[in-house]
Amino acid sequence: MATIAPPSTRTVYHYQNADGTHYCDVIRVDKPDGTKDCFTLPAGLPGPHPLYRAERLAGLPAETPVYIVEGEKCVEALEAVGLAATTSKGGSSSAHKTDWVPLGKFRLAYILPDNDEPGAGYARDVVDILSGMPGQREVIVCDLPGLAESEDVADYLVGHDKADLMAAIEKYGLQARPDAVEVTEWPEPRPVMKVLQVVPEVSREMLPASIGPWCFDAAHRMQCPVDFIAVAAITMMGSLIGRQLTVRPKARDCWSVKPNVWACLVGQPAAMKSPALKEARRFVDRLDREAGAAYETARTEYEKQKSVYEIKVDCIKKQARQEDNEIKRERLLVGMFDKPEQPTRLRYYSQDSTVERLQELLQENPRGLLLLRDELVGFLRGLDKPGQEGSRAFFLEAWEGDGRFHVDRIGRGSKMVDGLCIGVLGNATPGGMSDYVLDAMGTGEGADGLLQRFSLIAFPDITSRFDYVDRAPDSEAADMAESAFNRCDKIDIEKIGAECYEDSLPFLHFDNQAQKYFEEWYCDLVSYCRGESEHPAIAAHLLKFSKMVPALSLIFHVADGGRGPIPGEQFLRSAAWAEYARAHACRLYESAFNDGAINGAAVLLRHIQAGDLQDGFTTRDVYVLKGWAGLSRREDAQAAIYELVEAGHLKRIIDKKAKIGGRPTERYLIHPMYKETNCE
Repeated sequence: MATIAPPSTRTVYHYQNADGTHYCDVIRVDKPDGTKDCFTLPAGLPGPHPLYRAERLAGLPAETPVYIVEGEKCVEALEAVGLAATTSKGGSSSAHKTDWVPLGKFRLAYILPDNDEPGAGYARDVVDILSGMPGQREVIVCDLPGLAESEDVADYLVGHDKADLMAAIEKYGLQARPDAVEVTEWPEPRPVMKVLQVVPEVSREMLPASIGPWCFDAAHRMQCPVDFIAVAAITMMGSLIGRQLTVRPKARDCWSVKPNVWACLVGQPAAMKSPALKEARRFVDRLDREAGAAYETARTEYEKQKSVYEIKVDCIKKQARQEDNEIKRERLLVGMFDKPEQPTRLRYYSQDSTVERLQELLQENPRGLLLLRDELVGFLRGLDKPGQEGSRAFFLEAWEGDGRFHVDRIGRGSKMVDGLCIGVLGNATPGGMSDYVLDAMGTGEGADGLLQRFSLIAFPDITSRFDYVDRAPDSEAADMAESAFNRCDKIDIEKIGAECYEDSLPFLHFDNQAQKYFEEWYCDLVSYCRGESEHPAIAAHLLKFSKMVPALSLIFHVADGGRGPIPGEQFLRSAAWAEYARAHACRLYESAFNDGAINGAAVLLRHIQAGDLQDGFTTRDVYVLKGWAGLSRREDAQAAIYELVEAGHLKRIIDKKAKIGGRPTERYLIHPMYKETNCE
């Protein structure tokens, strides 16, 4: 097996307002391949955003030199050598979305840009902003010597000390000219569109050997992301195992994890979600057909036995009625035949059942069931409706895999459903799922953790390219996958080496290596979630990985035909899935939080194109004087404006007529292309 890459490292930068109150967290994820992801929680804050270290700048005297850099890492590198530094949130295009007023009191500012074109543009933006603010200050821009392309001051300080840095600034620093803020150069504006967080793809190393080749073969033939087939297959195999076999992640504790997984495939209608699910389901459908045929055979035999039984019982009862001796009559009745047991239909999944019907199915299928929903958002919104509290509680219990649920109905008495175990697998569009996430978080419906139970989310990138592929399936890969599904369906407890006590379900442990991996991973997970560095919704989501990762380890072990304790390589495989699932979940949450700003920006751009705004407009002009739909609140208007600034449709300027000591007025210039169009 190929070596699984070590987990990514995560750094959290806390942004505070000048008064020390929390504003947001910027999370930087450095991947083993050298790439990085950055995202903000909570996302979608309208701004203007505070400077990084704004709370520290507030306490510094005006004579303190302040160093302006691009990125929080650079700020901390300068602080490490005793310098006061700051940056704006969001990288090189973020200057115009930031509140620079705290720098107004300082008389000397140094700008140390990254060694690339975006860094040079960022320096120009900051110079324009600082020169337009009331008061007098000297602004020095320094391109540090010896930097490679895209390197920054943090890289410079790896091989130099503070004295070297001061000497370089003295030699290479140039004073910026405080010219009037006139916009002479405009970039080509970019389309207003949601930029999704970068997420990892499913790799071959993440899949068990038994299903990996089939997943990639099917995905290539269908031209869909392998993520959809892999996640669907894993979820279905977990439901096949159900309560037949569990895993105890701790060596001595009786904490037992059932392998039922809740998963969601997110993509546009053309992303091939439903065909991918159907492909993954075909092995389960075959098992279901076999179960149906076995049931029909058993039912036919039962009807025969029932008829014979009823005839014999009638005969005995007739003899008993004719018998005068009471003792003999009782002996005849006691000796009646046992009634034949009515067979039950083994079910693997349900697609559209009421909670009441699911309760009945679970009583008939104690191993558990898989709930398949082609439109998951409709299912979730249904559980949010008034009067559905009981149904919602049922599913909350069913996620654990061992819940108990009391059902009390007038006229139908009370019923206890024991050992609830339901896996859930559904599809959703990005827009529909984002809207639901935003609504759930906003209304508080998501506080009970139902949404976070969908721990395995696949939200992959979908390219517009579609290649026509017409070739025969890899029959050998399909046979291997079918065998894996069969192993999950029918588990020989003794053969697989499971332990079982009278009061417990059969279970496996981790081997020594896997146990060591789990202990380290689990401690890191809980410590991170307790550290208050994540948005509460994300933290609640990540905590559910404590069930998902052991469950996946068990599924992979069974699928590959493993026996005895679960080995370390299977745990590492499931830990890689945790990193995958974290990134895809964050993409979903961030997408939900960003939707409002994107939609508002699209509305505002249409009004700009129609000539409804003039150069030099303010935020107030939009939300008070215009009051357009979706832009009638200050925060909504500000978020939309900043999206257009970042995309190059607008430029932010500072009104120099503001009084010294007062807050400068932000005004916005419109790209000349729209003014030319309107003149025509």
